[in-house]
Amino acid sequence: MESKGVIYFAYCATNPELEKDEEKWKAIRKLYPNAAIIDPQKINGQSYYKVRIFGCDIVIVSEIDEKITADVHDEISEAFSHQVPVFVIRETGKSFSFYEVLDLISIEDEEGVFRYAKIIVKGPDGAGKPEIDRKLLTDPFTI
Repeated sequence: MESKGVIYFAYCATNPELEKDEEKWKAIRKLYPNAAIIDPQKINGQSYYKVRIFGCDIVIVSEIDEKITADVHDEISEAFSHQVPVFVIRETGKSFSFYEVLDLISIEDEEGVFRYAKIIVKGPDGAGKPEIDRKLLTDPFTI
């Protein structure tokens, strides 16, 4: 039986531009038509995402104004701890591109309380390519 690949899509459910995340869902589905895509907003219980990320081939992340929330930060950290590759999907004009996430920078307020995080991506232009299984990839890479 051919592996379908499993993608965990991390996004903020309270994003005021949630329709952008729906467009990103479509772009991911177009790139990986046979993959199982996990929606963390449909998972009951905060710790359950740890089990789901561990079993994924990649994690794809959505930002809000080039920032991520505490929950998305935790999901990325969990993926890093299990060596699961993480990519951020960003709008590039009228399409979307994927960039490999290398690190996170947490921004805190004066009292040390987490406010948001910024994503550090790979390379001078940030170009990365999500790899699950070459059979799942379609061209062109940018959707």
